[in-house]
Order: sequence, then structure tokens, then C-alpha cells
Amino acid sequence: MVFQEDTLLPWLTVEKNVGLYYRFNRSNSANAKAHIRDLLEMVKLGPYAKFYPYQLSGGMRRRVAILTAIAPRPDLLLLDEPFSALDEPTRIALHSDLHMLIKELRISALLVTHDLAEAASLSDRVLILSRAPAHVVQEVQIPFGNHRDMYELRGRKDFLDLYSDLWNTLKGQIERVS
Repeated sequence: MVFQEDTLLPWLTVEKNVGLYYRFNRSNSANAKAHIRDLLEMVKLGPYAKFYPYQLSGGMRRRVAILTAIAPRPDLLLLDEPFSALDEPTRIALHSDLHMLIKELRISALLVTHDLAEAASLSDRVLILSRAPAHVVQEVQIPFGNHRDMYELRGRKDFLDLYSDLWNTLKGQIERVS
């Protein structure tokens, strides 16, 4: 799971945070170390393997948190608003990294977000929920395929049309409560 708040252990280096699962499972094999190294390289954090969290930017810490959750090779990755505290350019760069990781490593992910653009750009399917008690108001299949350029995607007409449709559904839920 990747939480909204920073959950990295400040006394561990980047590579030790990412490899935390293997430390608890007494699996410090060469395969585990190679896997950690590969993950770091995939998101361009290889040169920062020996750094501590305080030496990293917010976006880099988020990447490490994502890798820490992905390193055990889960079937399902839970993401609870993992990008909410980041500026827009960093958030979109992380969207690219996360999307690439979950597709390449074949991990299913459940993303909780209040950001409709984030939901539409990262997901294969978006569910819009009502207020409590929550129920599904709309389910939308996202048509953008497995390989997405997050920067290009947000300027496309089909993305903007989809965003507008999602917004109109959400707006209807807001107006019902008001």
C-alpha cells in the first residue's frame, strides 16, 4: 500500500527502504538485490540508492514509497491519494512512472483519488462514488490503452471530453447534496 503521507523510514537508505520486505522475510538473496536495483533504475533512482529520505525531493520520496510497495511483487497495489501533496509537473511525472511500473510488472492497482484527471490518466476503469453511504454512481472504461504519454494525453480532445463527462457526473452528486 502507498499512503497519502510519507511512510519512508528516515534511518534507512533508499535501497534499504525499497528492500524492507526482503529484510523481514529474511530473503537477502542476490535475486532480491537485483530486483531492487532494477526497480530503482526503472524510475531513475539508481544514483540515489545510498541516499536517505531527507536528502530527496518530495517526488523522489514518493517514487521510493511506490517502489517499497511494489518490491514484494504484490498482486494488488493499494494507493490512497499518493500524489496529493505534489506540484502538478511532479505529479504527472509520477503518473508516468507508476503507470509504466504497474503495466510492466503486471500489478493490479486500486487508486483512491479526488483528482479526476489523475483517475482518467492512470486508470483502465474509473468508478465515481456517491457520498456516504457510498455506492457506484458511474463506471467508465478508459480507452487510452496500456502505453500512455501522460504529458500528451492531458491535451488530447478525447481525454478532455472524458474528463468533462466525469466532472458532470461528479457535479451532479455535489448538487444533490447541496
